Amino acid sequence: MADVSSSNRKLNQNLSGLFAFQLVARHSNFTGAAEALGLTQSSISQRIKGLEIVLGVSLFQREHRGVTLTNEGLRR
Repeated sequence: MADVSSSNRKLNQNLSGLFAFQLVARHSNFTGAAEALGLTQSSISQRIKGLEIVLGVSLFQREHRGVTLTNEGLRR
């Protein structure tokens, strides 16, 4: 049973990260995505970082006033 709970938790984290990825890509910044979800910018940033770790790629190029998708992010 513990394996199922662990798998479900990981799946939930990945889905949450994918949803955050979609919103960050649409808004071109973490703040807009956070506002759309009613979360903090830090929470969105952590979800994206977790997704990048799982995938082993950088999805966004972080810039002073927003983000742009990397080539890897465009392929996802």
